[in-house]
Amino acid sequence: MSSHKPWVDLSSRYGANGEYAAWSVVQEDYYWDRIEPAYDAAKSLGSGSMGVGMTTFRLIEAEWVTRQVSEIREVNEWLQIEWVPDDADMPFSAIAAEAVRSCEKVCYDFGYKDRPKVLITLLARTANTPWAPGRHGFCMDKYPYEKVCIPSALTRDIADMDEVIRHEYAHVMNMNRSNGLCPIWLDEAAAMTAGGDLQRESLEKFASGEWPWVDPVTLSQGFQQNRESKDGREIVWRAYQQSAAIGEYLRLLQGLEGIGRLMDGYANNSLIVDLFIRLKGEEPTEEALNEVYDFGIEALFHRCLEQIKN
Repeated sequence: MSSHKPWVDLSSRYGANGEYAAWSVVQEDYYWDRIEPAYDAAKSLGSGSMGVGMTTFRLIEAEWVTRQVSEIREVNEWLQIEWVPDDADMPFSAIAAEAVRSCEKVCYDFGYKDRPKVLITLLARTANTPWAPGRHGFCMDKYPYEKVCIPSALTRDIADMDEVIRHEYAHVMNMNRSNGLCPIWLDEAAAMTAGGDLQRESLEKFASGEWPWVDPVTLSQGFQQNRESKDGREIVWRAYQQSAAIGEYLRLLQGLEGIGRLMDGYANNSLIVDLFIRLKGEEPTEEALNEVYDFGIEALFHRCLEQIKN
């Protein structure tokens, strides 16, 4: 457990940068899943200087509320489940069996042979507040495991729980296969396809022009919009659906295993090849797409839209 200094001490020593230094301590504990000390430190900072820590604080808060009343059980050598027995609508054995099945399905469908350590946390129902980020589930690259958080309410319906776990476990797969180089729009394309989240009416809106088909940079920015506003929620939803459409197009070309090989394409180069790619100024995604599909990012976005229109 790290030793925390009060933020006033850091501020007196480092001036205005003291709060940023303190937040780095909070984040260190959070990414090691040391939730209690992370929460204690975060409380003393509020939302940090100019609110920079608000999202992290709310994530920590939800996980801290859960940790106070939860149990963590080991399912197998790569999976642990954190749950609140009073908040679950099915027994632990059923939750564990479904979690393993959902994760294994992603591995089978995408040709993923590794099994990184994962903690699946069923967030306490009291953590499901309107201001909590990732209320429908989120994935965090933590140590010594990846952490997937999903709402306990999903235990009401095994099909809903399966869909969300497949989506979030696909993020686990993407992070590990791509060495964290996969951009958010492609990460969500794979995850949305894994969860079966594409809606036909969304394709119709893109085809008609009712929804704009945006470029990769604008698409990535769409996921960062304020989800508390009506306009923000619509932009975020359009971003998810455009990524889902891209994922479905890639699936049609080479199946889900093709998307898996695309993720591998980020990390299978030699150091010399990797250096040459960087010297050329080529994006890792451009190189990986050309390796697997023989076209790049611009062609992918253009061809996917043409497929939707036709």
